[in-house]
Amino acid sequence: MDQTSGDPQHEFAALRRLLALKQHEVPPPRFFDELPGRIMSRIEAERSGTWERFLDRLLATRWFQPVAAGGMAILVGTLFLSAIGTVDHGNRSTASAFMLQGSEPASTLRVAQPVDSSAPSLQPQGISR
Repeated sequence: MDQTSGDPQHEFAALRRLLALKQHEVPPPRFFDELPGRIMSRIEAERSGTWERFLDRLLATRWFQPVAAGGMAILVGTLFLSAIGTVDHGNRSTASAFMLQGSEPASTLRVAQPVDSSAPSLQPQGISR
């Protein structure tokens, strides 16, 4: 059996010797200057999730920014070329061409006539304004 396990007075003596040694201990240089930064970095590391850490590491890599810029340039160029390719170069506008598909030629279309005031009303009987 261990000598120190049974005697409480002996345990306190060992603790007092340890505290006396700790009293003369000096922290390493710059310890107190770097301590707040280390504490904040640990707090932020706990707060940020796995996805944020992954994105931080990805954005910090050298090759990612040029690849992302190239991908964005390709996307914008594709959108620009598709917009140019869909422009209608004919005499009719796209809307009128859509409306005339499968119907009469434009010269035979009828213009809407003004509403006759003497025509019966579409309101139900018995309702007054």
